[in-house]
Amino acid sequence: METLNHLDSLHLRDREIDGILNDPPGWFVRVGSFIMLGLVVLIIGVCLLIKYPDSVETSIDLTAHSVTQHINIPYSKTAADIITGTEVSIELDNRPKQKYGLLKGTVKNIDYSAELGQYNITIEIVPLQKDAHGVAIVQTSNKNLLQRLYETLRPKID
Repeated sequence: METLNHLDSLHLRDREIDGILNDPPGWFVRVGSFIMLGLVVLIIGVCLLIKYPDSVETSIDLTAHSVTQHINIPYSKTAADIITGTEVSIELDNRPKQKYGLLKGTVKNIDYSAELGQYNITIEIVPLQKDAHGVAIVQTSNKNLLQRLYETLRPKID
């Protein structure tokens, strides 16, 4: 019985069997590498297509019959990217956005108050018939996921 087990272990160490078991076929390696490369290219392509905008939200009180409105935004790195001409979307509390949409405006003037640590922003919108309260959303940048990943991974230079 011992000699039979000894012979079986010798047959498993045969060069032909060892070559079949330990050396993967070349076509299998090429196809696997091509699939992995395709997945990486697909992931990078999806990251380039998906946009991920930065935005700043703040509450706003709109006065009736006024073309210009004012909002105050606390200082942050995102708020520092706001420039004149940026689009502002305003969601009013008493007006459902699913039914009526958002009120649109543009940034006309930006002043920074160092003592208060905030930006005073003037927005130009269509005048309303009555006073309203809502949330102003200022979109600062529209970067894709790959750009955001690059920004987080690159070394910071001060």
